[in-house]
Amino acid sequence: MVDSTRAAQNSSMTRARDASGRVTMESLIELVVALMIAPTIVCCLVQAAAMLLAMVVPWVAVVVVAVGVAACLGAGLAARRRMGPPIRHGNLPMRVPPVRRPAGIPDRRHEHRDY
Repeated sequence: MVDSTRAAQNSSMTRARDASGRVTMESLIELVVALMIAPTIVCCLVQAAAMLLAMVVPWVAVVVVAVGVAACLGAGLAARRRMGPPIRHGNLPMRVPPVRRPAGIPDRRHEHRDY
């Protein structure tokens, strides 16, 4: 009984305690271990995020290109439908004659307007 009490007193005397009652050496070791493990955890998280982006970004690019191609084709087909059949060389429309103004109205083609 005496030996166990003396061993407990010796072990508590060899470790210096801080104000909160924790052993200073233990807290230092915990800090060092945390500082050694933290970069590994951060690198794993960054690598996981990079892998996720590497998987997602190509698919997003493919979808964006496909949407662009579909939009261009749709706009081209709609414009062709609205404009009618294409004009052939022998099927040219008549040339519109220039507009002739009466003598009292001045020609305003070279006038500059500020809107």
